[in-house]
Amino acid sequence: MQKTVMVAVMQIEQEPESGLCPWQIAIEQFPGEFMQFYYPAAWREIDWQLEVVRLNMPAAPGSMAPGVQGAAGEAKCAGTGACWREPHRAPLQLLLQVYLRSGQRCRLYLHLGWLAQDPVHLARQIYHTQCALYGACAEPLASFAILDGQPQKLAAAASFGWECLGNQLGMYFPCVYFSDFAGQEAGLRMDDNAFALLTLAQLVFQQTTADMAARYAAKWELIQSMFSRGWSRDRIIVLFQALDWSLPLPLRWSERLWHDIEQFEEQQIMRYVSSVERFVREREHQQGYQQGEATMLQHLLGHRFGELPLWVGMQIRNGSSEQRVAWLQRALAARNLDDVFYDGA
Repeated sequence: MQKTVMVAVMQIEQEPESGLCPWQIAIEQFPGEFMQFYYPAAWREIDWQLEVVRLNMPAAPGSMAPGVQGAAGEAKCAGTGACWREPHRAPLQLLLQVYLRSGQRCRLYLHLGWLAQDPVHLARQIYHTQCALYGACAEPLASFAILDGQPQKLAAAASFGWECLGNQLGMYFPCVYFSDFAGQEAGLRMDDNAFALLTLAQLVFQQTTADMAARYAAKWELIQSMFSRGWSRDRIIVLFQALDWSLPLPLRWSERLWHDIEQFEEQQIMRYVSSVERFVREREHQQGYQQGEATMLQHLLGHRFGELPLWVGMQIRNGSSEQRVAWLQRALAARNLDDVFYDGA
């Protein structure tokens, strides 16, 4: 029921009690959807029937590489004149263990960067991290990067390496930028993949850094869209957390949003109650009509044939509305009870 979901959402804090980034929780809950949306070729190589396990990230040199901005700058909020500083969002690193369709065990290193990063520094960071991860387990490892902002990008993937005195070292990993989805908003709104919704949120974040009124309106639209999809309670709660985290708002706009959510909840409850009341009224009317048929038939038979045997009452109660109407018509001219209930079969 929508009420249950809405009440649960109303109790969510900005950050989960676990302290994990809401995007990390969403990826852990829906890893197949994540890979299918951003890296479909790799997704097809993984056996999603087998368990996906989140592994602890070992300490890696360069895990906080240069090129990561500490926080977004201040921006004027359109229509208010007030300054708003976007909350700091550190890069997210996640390590998953999966099995390929070939049966081989593999580890996925996922790097999500929310602010512009220099491609050279990013590639070096991922190289250092991948070396540390391979050194810890000596198993195949695949790295994937998803980046916000619009950093300089020379290709759809990043690489790192060098050549010196006949020695060569290098690595290659695919990169996806949220900005790659700009212009595809209509298709994203139609897509039931959880990360289509969250990608829309990231696009809104990029486009509304100086316009909190526009961000509020877009965020409210995405929340209503999420509730209209018929998703499960648990899925909505996880995605609401990630959506709420992706589109932070100043206090005034945040309070207005929660007020809208409360009103939306009341409307959903009233719509549900109205439907139930209408169903109950129709049911009571139908039951009353059927009870009237049974009572009328029993009175008529008693008047014509005297005290009725028990089987007559059972027959009337168990009969359909159509049968009781037919028995009423026969009772007017019947010579005995058999003439009433005998249907010629």
